[in-house]
Amino acid sequence: MKSIPRLESLVLYKVGVFDHLKLNFCPISSSEKDKDKAEIHILTGPNGCGKSTVLYAIAEFFGPLNAGVISPAQARFRDVNSRLEFSFSGNTYCELPSENGTPGLMGTGALTVQQLTFDLGEYRFSGYAQAGAARWAEGMHNNPDISASIHAYRAAISNVSYGIHAFQPVPFIAVAYAGQRNTADGSLASIQEIQNSPFENALGFDQAVRPHLLIQWIANKRTKAALAAQDNDFSAAADENRSVQRLERFIKDICDLDVSFQLKRNPLAVATSIDGKPIKFNLLPDGLKSIISWVADLLIRLEMMKWDGVGDALSRPVILLLDEIDIYLHPKWQRRILPALQLLLPNAQIFVSTHSPFVVGSVEDAYVYQLEQRPVLAQSAGAGKSYEAILEEVFDVEERFDVETEKLFASFYQARDKLLSDKVLNNTGAELALVEAAKMLLPRGEEVSAIVRREIKQVSRVLGKEIDLVSLHSD
Repeated sequence: MKSIPRLESLVLYKVGVFDHLKLNFCPISSSEKDKDKAEIHILTGPNGCGKSTVLYAIAEFFGPLNAGVISPAQARFRDVNSRLEFSFSGNTYCELPSENGTPGLMGTGALTVQQLTFDLGEYRFSGYAQAGAARWAEGMHNNPDISASIHAYRAAISNVSYGIHAFQPVPFIAVAYAGQRNTADGSLASIQEIQNSPFENALGFDQAVRPHLLIQWIANKRTKAALAAQDNDFSAAADENRSVQRLERFIKDICDLDVSFQLKRNPLAVATSIDGKPIKFNLLPDGLKSIISWVADLLIRLEMMKWDGVGDALSRPVILLLDEIDIYLHPKWQRRILPALQLLLPNAQIFVSTHSPFVVGSVEDAYVYQLEQRPVLAQSAGAGKSYEAILEEVFDVEERFDVETEKLFASFYQARDKLLSDKVLNNTGAELALVEAAKMLLPRGEEVSAIVRREIKQVSRVLGKEIDLVSLHSD
């Protein structure tokens, strides 16, 4: 069985907030039930911990050789000693600053042999360089076919201006999206074939979505389906409609909405409906816009790719980067998006950054990396855990209520502990302080009231005397 290209590890040395960070990306279990699921890695941590930096570093490995352009990852190089190290399908690669210290850039000339220290030992690297391009070294040629494919891939993605005819078949595609909500208004000037390269700004995160192509893609699919049906080729018509139907089903799985895309004749436009009610593209809810935008863009890219051999485009190897993709999504939708993706793209390796406990707790057989911890170790995702446990264990959030209620609880527990620690049965002052603290909490809802009354009963049992509950109802 042919192996699927995958990123195995990443090292950031003096890049962004990281002095030295190594992440090992283990594959998911190879059990029977997991064989048709994407591999998912979830990055969490507070603002500024480097989640986006990790995603930018991964994107750098698959990025174009743009002379004179500093990528987001290269811009985070701190000095001439900064570097990125990658292990991909058995081969090891490294990116360094140039001799003059400019991050990721170098002049003409061959790359000299470099000696670098890795966690697992020392290896010697040699490779190629391109004038003004990112400086790469390559070694450990355990898989020369994959090694060659990396060079072919970077060359292909560097020539997007030549459209879909500018590259040879490659074994995978890497795409990066941020939480976004870009859609066009649905209007069309004409029906025409899409000529854009599938690599066009594929790793651009918030620039990756191409709204005008989404409208054209839907129009083309519906037009070709209608023409095939007119020719009584109903099998071809079903094939043309299948991609749009997949998008509609994906939206249904996440949002529980019946969204439909149709081509209208007069005026020529792509129309949208939700649960049978028409709505303009640009008036869709923000969360729905976000999902439609990047998922449809990904489907377009997968269909436009030149793949080795034949097969379903969605079953091809994909390296998918999603930066805070839960933005704009309702918690119900956040819970559903990764499980749906895991089934939609069975041979994908997906890297996600998120602040959402609903995302972390949504999927099994995934790995979570808490970037604020050192060292960063992969742990199982939160499927099967309560969101309260995920908030505390993964996000270090112990609070359960709003800020003001938490302050009142802090005063209540302080009064409770003072009363219990005094060990005086008739400490009227401490008892009144507890009662007053309880009275501040009781009006703040049934859940808060239940907690307070339970605590009061526990204190009464410990002290062997009844706290005056009647006084809790007084003003």
